[in-house]
Amino acid sequence: MDEIYSRYIYSQKMAPGDAHWRIVSASQFVEDVDTDPVIILDGFTKTFRLPGIRCCWIVGPRAVINAVAAAGSFLDGGAALPSQRALIPLLNHQHVINDTIILQVLFAHKRNYVLTRLQEIGFTIEQAPAGTFYIWCSVSKFNPPINDGVNFFREALKEKVTVIPGKFFDVNPGRRRPQAGRYHDFIRISYGPTFETLVRGMNSLERLVKKFS
Repeated sequence: MDEIYSRYIYSQKMAPGDAHWRIVSASQFVEDVDTDPVIILDGFTKTFRLPGIRCCWIVGPRAVINAVAAAGSFLDGGAALPSQRALIPLLNHQHVINDTIILQVLFAHKRNYVLTRLQEIGFTIEQAPAGTFYIWCSVSKFNPPINDGVNFFREALKEKVTVIPGKFFDVNPGRRRPQAGRYHDFIRISYGPTFETLVRGMNSLERLVKKFS
């Protein structure tokens, strides 16, 4: 199970000062780590918002971990020991709780802001995200050429905003399906940046859509 986004969940209303937190993890179903067929992957990059720290961990049966460790030692040798030791305090139980509360309050606020702005601009959002920090939305109702994910991406770059065209998330091995995929008029937007950056980004997207109205 990839649990790199296990703390980015918004299943309850959060407000500054709320001391409520929740983490979703398959570990709650593990009774014996050595016999249950469950492997859990997590790390610091997303969980602790440290994109420069490429360090993660795996929990699973001992035989599996030994095999992964052997393979990893041949591939890259693993993260430097000083880096690993420096990260240990972040795993303190109370620190994890406090950090999770702050994370969920902050990202819920950013999520709600971006959702509201996108809907006001005219994006179609079929389902608000219940986790992670990405919003999946359609540009099909906009005027050409920005009613296509790739074209919207190109025009957004001119406004210094980066979005991800939906076609890159379509499963089409070997491009065996010649016609446009079902995600060609979708884009993915991240609300991971700072709030100030998100405000500038939403203003830029609004300016872009008005340009072709």
